[in-house]
Amino acid sequence: MPPSKTVFIVAGEASGDLHAGKLAENLRQLQPSVTMLGLGGEQMRAAGVQLLFHVEQLSFMGFFEVLSHLPFMRKVMKTTVDALRREKPDVLILVDYPGFNLRLAKKARTMGLKVMYYISPQIWAWGKNRLGKIKSTVDKMVVILPFEEELYRKAGVDVEFVGHPLLEEINFNPDREAFCGRLNIPPDKLILGLLPGSRPQELRRILPIMLKSAVAVMKDSPQIVPVIGLAPTLKKEQIEPYFRSSTTEFRVTQRDIYELMRHSHLMMVASGTATLESAIVATPFVIVYKTSFLTYLLARRMITIPYIGLVNVIAGRKIVPEFVQNQAGPEVIAAELLSFLKDEDKYNHLKGELGKIKGRLGEPGASRRATQIACDMMN
Repeated sequence: MPPSKTVFIVAGEASGDLHAGKLAENLRQLQPSVTMLGLGGEQMRAAGVQLLFHVEQLSFMGFFEVLSHLPFMRKVMKTTVDALRREKPDVLILVDYPGFNLRLAKKARTMGLKVMYYISPQIWAWGKNRLGKIKSTVDKMVVILPFEEELYRKAGVDVEFVGHPLLEEINFNPDREAFCGRLNIPPDKLILGLLPGSRPQELRRILPIMLKSAVAVMKDSPQIVPVIGLAPTLKKEQIEPYFRSSTTEFRVTQRDIYELMRHSHLMMVASGTATLESAIVATPFVIVYKTSFLTYLLARRMITIPYIGLVNVIAGRKIVPEFVQNQAGPEVIAAELLSFLKDEDKYNHLKGELGKIKGRLGEPGASRRATQIACDMMN
């Protein structure tokens, strides 16, 4: 009987945990005796990964916010490196989270470990100078966006495009009546979904803007019912102070996020994976994003593309309105949302453009294909 294999998986954010969890689940099916350790969240834990640290401890937003947590992150890095030396995994799988994972890849290379990077850092937006580092430290880059494959291949990186895992991960109950019933929403009302991000820092800066925008929309269109979609990395008590004193009733859902995306008429979405999820279900939305002033200034100097929304990057043009930093004012956001409510042609045009995005993301089965690559590497 062949010796059991050991896999170490590192995902530092909620979206990474979602994709890594699916990969770990597939690994367990293909190799039942595999030992899996790593950094991640509840999706990975449910798939049988022994966690050294949880994503709730690791998810920081912004350059300067990260600086304040450096002592803790040094501890995380040391603990992780010590575990790699002790366990000597057959393959190290890094999932997104580039600030940490690219440094870890370099350390893993000095130990002679095989390194697979699943879900590429967004080097096309801010870090093409890192291609050389990736080539020297990563054995296999597994990408989920079609244009990334050519970028890496030109740089001499061993790369494979597997399609986007969201195509298989987005599942929802199509019964709108049942969804509305759970949240006590009259069936004749229109839902305005609010997705303010997965980190506490995002809540503080983005949720108040979304709440004020929703109130402004409701003053003009009373048929609107606002519903907040709470990420699994957050707790309901973290958002309650933001609308406790409001006379407007804001409903909250955490387990039905994809149903909220599907059954909303319109949405406000923080920049991130949720913009692509919203595009896949083809619900029109606007992007709202705000970070600290210094972080924004530094980011603008580094980012080389004109959009921050992943859906616009894939489209190659701005199909979804973006309200970023000083432009993220409740009045202008509300005005844009109302224009979609009042102009059916504009609404349907955006819905059609979003429908085209899904076709550019490959075929379902990305996590299965990525898992097979991992199995080939460790065998």
